[in-house]
Amino acid sequence: MELSQLCAANYHYKRYTLDYFLESAERLGYQSIELWASGPHLHLEDFDTARLAELNRKIKAHHLALRCFTPEQCVYAISVSHPDKVYRDRTVDFFNQHIEAAVQLDCDHMVVSTGFAYLDVDAEDAFGWCAEAMGRIARKAEQEGVTLAVEPFTKYTTHICNEASQLRRLLRTVNSPRLMGLADKDVIAPTAVGTF
Repeated sequence: MELSQLCAANYHYKRYTLDYFLESAERLGYQSIELWASGPHLHLEDFDTARLAELNRKIKAHHLALRCFTPEQCVYAISVSHPDKVYRDRTVDFFNQHIEAAVQLDCDHMVVSTGFAYLDVDAEDAFGWCAEAMGRIARKAEQEGVTLAVEPFTKYTTHICNEASQLRRLLRTVNSPRLMGLADKDVIAPTAVGTF
């Protein structure tokens, strides 16, 4: 594997400035980055169009391309599988705003997840809520030319999408050319059996 095939990611730089991360990625010879859209670097509520344009200029000034935009979706109140429609609608709005930000940053790939579902809620109901909300997000991605990569979580965090068969079912149900699966080795490794 060549370095040109890899992206540096700012997850590991959360105790450093975003400028330091960009300088480091360039110094280490990366051509591409994945940008985790979370505090302290990029909490989207703090970034208007002008600030996103400035960030885009900084990325390009370091001879880098943003290949993947990843909104924080594990800590915030975000889940397309939640039984409360208001909660799900807010989640759809959250992802749609991040799709728009990705476009402003000249990025055409974004990571999404199914979020967390209650264990005492019927799994089929949760899957239905997930597929419906993910479909709305995928329609926005289609309009904006952004490909969404669905990242399954482990069986310890959700029962909605943590196996290849569940991911395949979700992709087929949503049926969008802009929705694809993502196999995260960090998720697969600790669970092994029954997960991808």
